Amino acid sequence: HAFLPTPSGEFWIDGEAKEAEESAVHLLAGFFDDKSGSAGLESLSRRHLLHLVDAWVGGSPGVSTKLRTTLRYPLRMFMPTSALRDGLRKIANEIARDDALLAGKGQVESLTTDELEYACKCRGITPSMHHLGHRRHEVLQSRLSSYLRVRERVDGSGAGREGKSPEIHRSLILHLPALMPEGANTKT
Repeated sequence: HAFLPTPSGEFWIDGEAKEAEESAVHLLAGFFDDKSGSAGLESLSRRHLLHLVDAWVGGSPGVSTKLRTTLRYPLRMFMPTSALRDGLRKIANEIARDDALLAGKGQVESLTTDELEYACKCRGITPSMHHLGHRRHEVLQSRLSSYLRVRERVDGSGAGREGKSPEIHRSLILHLPALMPEGANTKT
């Protein structure tokens, strides 16, 4: 099999790429389905939910002050599990709204380096990349584009069939930073 580069610099196996990508998209969509997936919000244990709240409330500048206050420690330790799920849904919905704005053609390309870094930090997908110097803008742009591409593919995987509209996989939004390795798309 021949390896072919995609426009974003990733490599796919010729002939098998489309099928493998479709399979991966359906696997992720099912796994992170919020109602019935193994890693969907409704399936996660209280302990897992608390870890997610810790990661998002403490680590993302994009989480609104109102949510930060509501989910702060130690209050979250005594909240009902349903309230933790609701708070995480709200965080994921905020990110999904921003993603929809960024998903338009040319939107990511029009962002400044500081805006790209902020957008990436809000999604938990990258720390500061000052060490990359002049390549920082390109790498941040690539990371954000990769993130948005995964979201679009997974959320749109059920659309178009049986009149379904795209579904937001909130659990995927909350877990995607862990699925995007730090070194991905950073050719130095």
